[in-house]
Amino acid sequence: MRPFQTLRRFSTLMLLAGTAAVMPLAAQNADTAMMKRDQMKHDTMMKADKMMGHEMMGPHGRFSGGNGHKTSGSYEVATAQGKQWVKLGDDFSLDNAPDAYVVISPTDKGGDKKALNLGKLKSFKGAQAYEVPSATDLAGFTKVIIYCKKYNVTLGIADLAVPGEMMHN
Repeated sequence: MRPFQTLRRFSTLMLLAGTAAVMPLAAQNADTAMMKRDQMKHDTMMKADKMMGHEMMGPHGRFSGGNGHKTSGSYEVATAQGKQWVKLGDDFSLDNAPDAYVVISPTDKGGDKKALNLGKLKSFKGAQAYEVPSATDLAGFTKVIIYCKKYNVTLGIADLAVPGEMMHN
């Protein structure tokens, strides 16, 4: 019997006996070294992304309309160059409304006393970004709202995931 056939039979017997065949030590060391190299590459790429100001994705979700208004599209909370931003996606859309603002709120009301106004809506369609003031703890907020200040009306609303909760699609 050739050595390969002997090894193959031994491995088959070990599996049948309920014990997995053990990988030779040299192969284990090679696999461990390759995993360490892959992790180092990943870590290096992540550091380079952070240094270059590339964004790290955070909570994200989709808008739905409110109070008879048509609001749709996505948003995400992104971190870039040490700052947090609420970014409305390319697919964002709001039907025409006066005095619209982007707000984060602990309730579904844009005019809530604890709501934080991020700024006047720049456009009714498309991608745009609003800086979240530094030291703002997003855990205190549950909604991203498009809010009409003039009439105190929610035009669009999306859930805001807090750290430790599942992200929204």
